[in-house]
Amino acid sequence: MAGMTVAAVACGNTVVLKPSSDSPTHRAKFFELLEEAGMPPGVVNFCPGSGATFGHGLVEHPKTRFIAFTGSRDVGLDINLRAAQTKPGQIWIKRTILEMGGKDSIIVDGRRTSRRREGVAAAAFGLGQKCSACSRAIVDQKVYDEFLEKLRVRVGKIPIGEPAEMSRWGLCERGRHEFSARLRGDRQKRDGW
Repeated sequence: MAGMTVAAVACGNTVVLKPSSDSPTHRAKFFELLEEAGMPPGVVNFCPGSGATFGHGLVEHPKTRFIAFTGSRDVGLDINLRAAQTKPGQIWIKRTILEMGGKDSIIVDGRRTSRRREGVAAAAFGLGQKCSACSRAIVDQKVYDEFLEKLRVRVGKIPIGEPAEMSRWGLCERGRHEFSARLRGDRQKRDGW
């Protein structure tokens, strides 16, 4: 979501950010970060609403030119079908990027197991929903027991609690400052850029 939104803006486009009606909060927080960073009003427009009403209208509108979507196969195929139907007043073919439920597996075969263990832990418990996140682990029988035990220990270290009170989100603060600097045109090389 963040990558698709910022990429569209970087290419000179405005964005209507319509989150899933099931989980709008993190997209609302992202929008707040954009505002705090100095994103001009009207460049990114946060518009929560029902997919069956607002979402369909947005996809079918003759002035909608590009649709980027991450979510389920069924919704993605519906968007594809609706976007392919030319409406009165439409002057271009709508482009779509549809990332639909193609989560990957991680194969654990005894090599680099610590990196794979981190990938499984982060995908399942630390990074939230992402189309490219690992949704299953295929583990070689020879390393299965050891991998599972080390994964259990690693997952046990993941903090549980109120997200607003968790210090691990310090990256959001750093990102806010770095993004603000970019919007102001500060091209100075900084740590992490």
